[in-house]
Amino acid sequence: MELSERHPAEKEQRPKAWVTFGAAGHEKEYILVVEHEGEEFLPYAIAPALEQELGDAWWVSDRGTRIEIVHKNPYGLRDDATVTGAIGRVLGGAYRFAPVVEG
Repeated sequence: MELSERHPAEKEQRPKAWVTFGAAGHEKEYILVVEHEGEEFLPYAIAPALEQELGDAWWVSDRGTRIEIVHKNPYGLRDDATVTGAIGRVLGGAYRFAPVVEG
C-alpha cells in the first residue's frame, strides 16, 4: 500500500522535525531537531545532505542531538525560505516538518 493510500491518522505516525531561529545561546543560528525515538543521536545522513543542499554560504554542524545552521557572511543572516526549503528537500516525507519557530 502506498503512503498516499493510507488512512490520514497513519500518516501522522511519522516523527516530527522542527527548526528554531534565535534560541537562547544560539541567537544567530537555526537549530534543527528531529524526533529519533530509540536512538541517542540524530540520523547521520541529515547534516551532510543539508550541507550539500545549502552550499558554501552556510555552516552546518551536527551536534549529535541537534543540527546547527549558520549563514557565514554576513554572520547569522536570517533566511527562512532558503533554510526551510533545504530542510524540506532533505527530509522529504520521512518527517512531519514544522518550519521556523521563534526561539
